[in-house]
Amino acid sequence: MSAKQKEQEHQREKQKLKEQRQKERALHTQKTQLMNMRKRLEKEKSPYREIVDTIHTVFGKQGTELAHNGSSTYAEVTKETITGIVDMLKDHHEYKEDDCLFDAGSGIGTMVFRMLVELHCCALGIEYCNHRTFLAAHAAINFFAEYRLDERFNQGTMLALGDLYNLQQIPKQVTTLIMYDEAFPPGLMLHMADLIQAAPPNLQFVVSAKVNRESCYSQLLINAGLTDLGNVKGSKTNNGGATTFTLFKRLEPLMNKDGGSAAPATTSVLPALEKY
Repeated sequence: MSAKQKEQEHQREKQKLKEQRQKERALHTQKTQLMNMRKRLEKEKSPYREIVDTIHTVFGKQGTELAHNGSSTYAEVTKETITGIVDMLKDHHEYKEDDCLFDAGSGIGTMVFRMLVELHCCALGIEYCNHRTFLAAHAAINFFAEYRLDERFNQGTMLALGDLYNLQQIPKQVTTLIMYDEAFPPGLMLHMADLIQAAPPNLQFVVSAKVNRESCYSQLLINAGLTDLGNVKGSKTNNGGATTFTLFKRLEPLMNKDGGSAAPATTSVLPALEKY
């Protein structure tokens, strides 16, 4: 091959390489545009996406630290899992500002703030561990530092230190009770079932995870006057383990044949719980 032919071949290779690079740049630009468009559409679809991301950034760090430090009874569920719970609740009830959600065993408050923002209701969380409550308060301060004046959601929330065993009644304002109760001991499950059965009329919905571990716990809540509406399958942030939340709707308060309040929900399931 002559020197001229070699030069022509070299120029053709350069041209091919140039065209290939142009195609790759065009493809990259197209992908970037599609990605930005998808992000805009997702943001338009969920006006609270930015706030939700902030919640999981601010509160998630605390939860991850707790889990990694060996807190055997503590686990956070993923953002997608909570989204599933939010969507399930919205399917069955139109939440308003005068609705109140109660998270029994609220940990560092992630669930409380997600519900506060996306259901437009007020929210209450009670946690027995003082360290978790302190972390929740610290995260809440950081969150409200950015969103205190945001009018897109209800600002009414309370994260309190308290022992659920000492709770004598579910607050009368509560319309939805959420229990991430996989670590609740049998005695506490019995106590919560009795509180649900005796709860004021406002209580309409209960969310529980432990009922999917043992059928006797599901029966416990059914005996307390609840009916199963469906499940949300999810996972935990610390170990990726599976978890499932069941939504229950409260029926009319149970009455006995004499017209008085029915016997406590615990009575018919005590034998099944003795092995636990």
